[in-house]
This record gives sequence, structure tokens and C-alpha cells, in this order.
Amino acid sequence: MGAIRRPQGPSVTQMRSRMGPSVVIRAKGGGDDGGNELLDFLQAKRKLRRWYGEGEREAAQAEMRELAEQDDEGEAQEDDVGGGDAVLVLGCDSALGEQVTLQLILERADVKLVVADVAAAKTSYGDYVRAVSCDLGSPGEIKRALQGCGSVIVAGKVGALTKVLKGSGVAHVLLLSTAGTSSGGGGFLGGLLGGGSDETLADVRREGAVMGCGVSYTILRSPEPKFIPGGKSTLELTQGPPVPRGGPISGEDLAKVAVEALKRPPARGACRELQVSILGPGAPPEDASGWLALFAGLQEGAMA
Repeated sequence: MGAIRRPQGPSVTQMRSRMGPSVVIRAKGGGDDGGNELLDFLQAKRKLRRWYGEGEREAAQAEMRELAEQDDEGEAQEDDVGGGDAVLVLGCDSALGEQVTLQLILERADVKLVVADVAAAKTSYGDYVRAVSCDLGSPGEIKRALQGCGSVIVAGKVGALTKVLKGSGVAHVLLLSTAGTSSGGGGFLGGLLGGGSDETLADVRREGAVMGCGVSYTILRSPEPKFIPGGKSTLELTQGPPVPRGGPISGEDLAKVAVEALKRPPARGACRELQVSILGPGAPPEDASGWLALFAGLQEGAMA
């Protein structure tokens, strides 16, 4: 995936002040958290669309649909089903996957979701995403889901994804993992075929599958994410063997780091393993220069 074009619009905090009261939609599991706040913003549809540029987006979506139809007609039999600008999100039915999806939407990314319930995804996200349902254990179905995608974020299930990436046109895979950084763990099938649970994220075998996928990848490790309001902690990015470090991280803050990492893919044939930790009270970067400083000095490695 190339760089995500950042919107010239307000921050989440500015959106909150401008939008005023909105209908409250609760995320899975209930309770008040950062995910619910972002979902509230998405439900204030007219006001969000006014900021987002409704007419501009509709024109872009019409163009993307036309291109997708041309691809379907002319390239249906080809192996290179990816190679577009869209970001495919796996595990978006999980709480962390929802946070990642919302941050991609706020970045005006072309977002494609693999979901269990397409109708529910359309209700939650409207026209801001394209939702598809597929069997993640089926290489053929995953190949179809990859149509038009240049990058993938894995926030839960791996399934047969890594079997079809090489030669698919996908340039970058980002895996969210808590392996080696948090207590707990999952079994082999739980890690590869689970639903984005804590045990799934902690299974190191997910990392092994991505390392052997044949395309450039980023592994972003973190403490176990907690679904508490974000924006209240100073973040640190390090490299090296995963170690327990710092306190729990907000799922919202982790999702922001993931999207920023997606915008900084390794070179072709290279990889990057990162760990995000909490240094203490404060705030994540708020502008491009702050994110640039957070990622400064990080090294790429050669793929095995």
C-alpha cells in the first residue's frame, strides 16, 4: 500500500466539540470506552460526512467501483488479484479490529473488511467501508477478498491468508500481536483460526505464518490492549526481542500506531518488527512531525 492520504480536517477532539450530542452506539461487550466514542462520531452521519467531504468521497467511490468492475472483467483469471490502494482488515469483528477500522476511516483510507455479517458491518460503518464475507480457511475465497488491495492488517484471524499472498500483488502485511509481551496464550488453532481474542493475539505461531508469507511485513507487538479511552499516554517504539514493558495500552492508541506503521511500509523484500509500549502519562503524537519522531531510527531487516 502506498501512503494513506491524510485528511485536511479536524482531529477527533475537534470533531467531538463540533458535533455535539450524537446517538450512542455501544461496541461489543458494552461499557464506555474509546471505541464507543469513535462509533458515536460515525453515527452522527451528516456532520461527519460534511467534514469528510461527502461529494468528493462519492465521486471517488464511483471511480473505484468502475475500476473494480473493469478488473473483474479483465483480470478475473489472473493470479495478481491485489495491487490496489485498498486496505483489507482481518479480525475486524473483534474490539481491536473495530478500532483499527475506525482509525483507517478517519484517515480516508479505502477500507475493505472481512466480516461475519455484511449487513451488520454496513449498518455500523455505512459507505465508509466495503464489507465482504468469506471463509478464511479457503485460499480461493481469500484471494477474491484481496481484489484491489495493496496491504492487509491482521487484527485476529490468519487463516489461509499467508498461503496466497506471494504473487498476489499485495505489498505489505501488518500483524498485530501480543506474543511475548503479555501473560496468557492460545493454542495452535486458536492463534491461526481464532477470532481476535486475547489468546489469538498472544499466539506466536501467527507471527511465524506471516514471516513466511513471501511479502514485506510489519509485526507490531504490544501489551494486551485494554478498551479504555485513548490519548492519555506517551508511547515508545522499540525493536528487539519482545519483552513485557510498561502498562496496558489503549486499543485506540494501538490502532493509531498500526495505521501510522501501515503508512511506513518496509522496502520490498524487507520486514520490520516493532514493539509499542507505554512510557507514562502524556499523549500520543498529534501531528505528522510527532509521528515521524516516534518512528525515527527504526531499522528494517531482510526477510528470511
